[in-house]
Amino acid sequence: MTCTVFKNIRVFDGETTHQSTTVVVRHGIVSYLGSSPPSDILVDASTIDGAGRTLLPGLIEAHIHAHLPPGKGPEVLKPAIACGITTCCDMHNKPDDVKMLKSECAKSVELPDLKSAYYGATIEGGWPKPIVLHLDPSEEVS
Repeated sequence: MTCTVFKNIRVFDGETTHQSTTVVVRHGIVSYLGSSPPSDILVDASTIDGAGRTLLPGLIEAHIHAHLPPGKGPEVLKPAIACGITTCCDMHNKPDDVKMLKSECAKSVELPDLKSAYYGATIEGGWPKPIVLHLDPSEEVS
């Protein structure tokens, strides 16, 4: 299915709330937003009744620790997508873990996109240096 129509849905565009709106998404891009879509848009479309629901742009979780809890991997990111979050910004992580998480996110519609600072930039002796050095006290990391 390449076309999805959300009918009778409340839309928040970041500034204004629009009531009883029709939104048409073709090939992953919003192609129509209004009250009376042209009839040819509705041919072969999957239709979702949005009554009582709100549609909004993707949200960014700007501070997540994707490595917590230990051993959970991508599972820690799954609750984010249920809240409408499309992108998570991981604050601190080991490069190998970031690569694994990014790969898992790319393969799954149940996970948000992941951005990461890898090892966080810090002031001299500042946070999270104690944590980083606890995990890897090598001279290279220090």
